[in-house]
Formats: sequence, C-alpha cells, structure tokens
Amino acid sequence: MKPIKLIINELGAIRESSIEIKPLMVLSGESGLGKSYLAILVHYVYKFLTELRLQGFFLEKKWDYESLSKANSESGQISFNTSSVISWINEDVNEYMKTTIGNPQLKIDVKIELPIESRNLSLSYRTEMMGLVGKEELFLVFQLDGINSRAYRISADSKNIGTVPWTFILQNYLCETILGNDSIDQTMALVPGRGGLLNIPLTLQDKVKRDGSIYTEFLKDWDIVRSMSPRKNNNESLLKTLRSINGGQIALDSDQNLVYKMDSGQDLPITAAASSVKELAPLDMLLSKYPANGLSLLFEEPEAHLHPTKQVSIADFIVQMINAGAHVQITTHSDYFLRRINDRIILHKIKEHDNALYEQIINEYQYSNLTITPSLICAYILLRNSKGGVDVRQQNIEEGIPYDTFSSVLEDGIGHSLDIQMKYSRLNYDTK
Repeated sequence: MKPIKLIINELGAIRESSIEIKPLMVLSGESGLGKSYLAILVHYVYKFLTELRLQGFFLEKKWDYESLSKANSESGQISFNTSSVISWINEDVNEYMKTTIGNPQLKIDVKIELPIESRNLSLSYRTEMMGLVGKEELFLVFQLDGINSRAYRISADSKNIGTVPWTFILQNYLCETILGNDSIDQTMALVPGRGGLLNIPLTLQDKVKRDGSIYTEFLKDWDIVRSMSPRKNNNESLLKTLRSINGGQIALDSDQNLVYKMDSGQDLPITAAASSVKELAPLDMLLSKYPANGLSLLFEEPEAHLHPTKQVSIADFIVQMINAGAHVQITTHSDYFLRRINDRIILHKIKEHDNALYEQIINEYQYSNLTITPSLICAYILLRNSKGGVDVRQQNIEEGIPYDTFSSVLEDGIGHSLDIQMKYSRLNYDTK
C-alpha cells in the first residue's frame, strides 16, 4: 500500500492537522473532539476506491455510454488527466462528509493527497464478436488503453449502461496503483449504536435510509450483507474468535429473521440477545459471506458493551483481521483494548530478536501465537488546544500505542480512591 495523506485544514473543531492512512488506524481521545469525523474521512477514501462513487466524475462530464454511442455505436474514446480525477475527489469529499455526518453547515476544508502520478488516461469502447463458431454474440468491450488492465465486457444488447464500465475501470486502476497487493474491494461502516438499529421496525429503518447519514449507509450495507450469497473465503479462524466472544453465531431463519444461535444450543431472536451480541452481529454475518482480505471496515468503538475480558479478545480479533489482509479504522475509549494491541506489537519485536523468549512468554501467559508489525499501524490522538480547536497528533507506536489520557484517569482514580478509603478508615477508628 502506497501512502495516502489527508490534509485537514478544518473539519469541525479539527484544525491544521494531517494523517496518513495505513491498514490499521487507531483514533483515540476524549469524546466530542471529532474522532468519528476523522474516521468517516478515512472511510471515504475506501468508498471511492471500492464502490461506484466515481460515477459522479463521469456524470459531471456527461460521459455516459448512451450519449457517446450516438456519434459512433461501434467504437469511441474519452481522455482525461489523473489530476482532474483527484480534483473531483477533493470536491466530492466535502459533500460526502456534510451529508454523511448530517450537518450541511459543517465547515470542511480537507485535501486528499493520492500517490498517483499526473498522466493522461484514455478509456475506449468497441464492439467485438465473441463465442463459439456459429454461436458468436456481439459484445461491447470497455478498456483502459495503453495500460495492462482488465477489460470490461458486456452484451451489446445491454440497456442503461451509463457510466458503470468507466467507473469500474478507473476504480480498478486507482486500487491497483494505490493499494497494490491489498486488493480491497468492499467497505462497510459499523456505526455507534448499530446493535440498536437492528431492533427498530422496518418502516423506521426505511425512514433512516432516506436521510443520507452514516446510519443510512450502514442500513443499506446491512441489507446487502443479509441478502448476499456467501463468497469463497478463509475466515474460519476469524469467525471462531468472533463467535467465542459472542458465545454463539448469527444466522437467518427460514423467514429471513435474524437469529442468535447460542453455543448452548438455544436459539434467540436477535432482539432478545445481549447488547454486545447485537453490536457484533453485522460483523459475524459479513465475515460468514465475504473474505476478510478484500474488506475495509470502519469499526467504531469495538469495545462497546463488552466486559474487559472480551475487550481484550476483540483486540486480538482486530489483529487477526489485519493479518488476514483487511483494513480497519478504529475509534476507541478502551485502555484494555490498546494494552492488548500493544502486547501484540511488543511480542512481534521480541519474536524478531529472540524466538525462544517469545515462545516462553506466550506459553507462560497462555497467549495465542499472534503478533502485528508496527509498520501496519497508524495511531492518532485528538487533543483540544488552547485556542478551543482540536489538534490531531500522530503517536509513536514503536513501543506500543500510548494511552496517556486513559492512564492518567486510572492513576488519579486509584489514588483518590485509596485516599478516600484511608480517611474513612481513620474516621471509623476515631469514632470508636
């Protein structure tokens, strides 16, 4: 993966900051500073790399197949410079953020720096006879000229082709150029309170789907996940970890209702399941159908409604996801979660230098054989500055992700609690 840099001049309260995207993004800081805004901004990058958002670029130029083929139905070509695509993306991100966050008045001034060289691209179409001798059919072939890329073929009888072929071809070009071997081709946002959304009536869900927010996006993606056929994948280990956290798995019954199938053998409707189960239900369903190595996931507060022992387990699960080839963006308030990620970072370093010591440690603490290299991680903390704005600071993770804002609360809390208990003990002693 080549570096993608996001320059944030203004995004809500965030000012004059920048971040770099890596497979695992960890965003922490106090509530209300803009972690979700930042996570959604990163998520947007994966949206235009994996979905049909780039259709807007071609629609703006009126480059749909039906319009172009009026002049020549057998062949044609459109040309543009990659800089014009990047300019369009930097305009589109502002509209996406305002709509998705649900605040059209939000002040946004951000720039996405993509590792794409400025070059002219030509997209062409032509008709071609294909098939067995005597059974040939006429096809339309769309391709990126002069570059070794996959052609897009559809029947010449197809209707409403529009801008879809161009979009897929440009999207594949950007993905291959930027992401390389990572090959991400699907993204999903697991929003805060997602478990509660699974409980609301369909009529209310339909209303939410019309408001254009990140919750709209989640519910529409959730509909797709529920209805999609399973794709061949190697997610067995991931699902085993996730289902051990949940104490069961998520499935659809014969009436397409969501069911929590407990390890004890009991089946419950999802509405009767614990909050922690509902929060992770969409992820269980997604991984049962879609390979992790093609997935980007915006995972807000993965520790939500989980006991500390399970917060540790969900951290291990995230490390497994990254090692399986997924990209994950995390917002978190959990020191348990970060401590466990840090353990896996340090264990990676120990394993590199002394494998015998590594084996001794994981056997002593009964840890699974699981590590993560720091080069796959970027961690940022959001801090309020003296001017009332918010700064985004990259954290040095060579020795693990710092969690100063958490540890200070713990240290103060423990110190205060001990002092209160001592004063109470003295009070009891003095009154005897």
